[in-house]
Amino acid sequence: MEQVLVNILDEVTSDEMKRFQWLLIRHQRRGYDPIKKSELDRNTSRENTVELMVNKYKENGALGVTINILKNMNQNTLAHELKTKANILKRAQNGTAKVSTAAKSTVAKGTTKETPAVKSTAKETPAQNGTAKELEEIRKSGMKNFRNIQVDESNILTWQGLIVPDNAPYDKGAFRIELIFPAEYPFKPPKITFKTKIYHPNIDEKGQVCLPVISAENWKPATKTDQVIQSLIALVNDPQPEHPLRADLAEEYSKDRKKFFRNAEEFTKKHGERRPMD
Repeated sequence: MEQVLVNILDEVTSDEMKRFQWLLIRHQRRGYDPIKKSELDRNTSRENTVELMVNKYKENGALGVTINILKNMNQNTLAHELKTKANILKRAQNGTAKVSTAAKSTVAKGTTKETPAVKSTAKETPAQNGTAKELEEIRKSGMKNFRNIQVDESNILTWQGLIVPDNAPYDKGAFRIELIFPAEYPFKPPKITFKTKIYHPNIDEKGQVCLPVISAENWKPATKTDQVIQSLIALVNDPQPEHPLRADLAEEYSKDRKKFFRNAEEFTKKHGERRPMD
């Protein structure tokens, strides 16, 4: 919920944000001490403002305060958008809880119907519906650089597929990745892990990747999975040594590009997966 609040406040200008903070100081919420002027100043970030509200009023209280202040500022569209997103997020969280309860109940009865109970309930969540639609669109688009997509029908929030780079030294193989979408998607970003080893400064030995578009501070709910994949492919094709997860490879890439390409090509031939036939 905090990230939803931050995303909404990202839509207001700096001057409007100052007014929001001023109104927040004036806001009186029954049963709580008011937020003091000393706790907010013109340098307080949007994220810290939201954190202060959540600490003071808890998530639901912070949501109500934000909606009221936005309406006071005649930001009715943003207030409505926030309320809608919050309701979607709550339904997603409730759906996840229902899945867990259904599964536990089935197991307790000693039956073998745990998977159908999870499957039928999970399909109703916004995250499930959204990823299913995006998966269909990606498959229809015929992306040449993201192939052999595999999804377990009982858990559509986990995908696997092959990244097929165009540029040397990674064009000598393909790389299997896993995408895991959280229950709060699209309000929280998917997590990407490389299952195939890769010699790359922005991807560590555990397969974790430094991809700005899915970082907590940059993520936008409007970002689609195909955009995330395209950003990932661009990063693989064109390493960014200034933001490394492997400092040794970043240094090699910057100081001796030929050596890096030679080592990366040999590594790709050894560990990379077979590229799909066109």
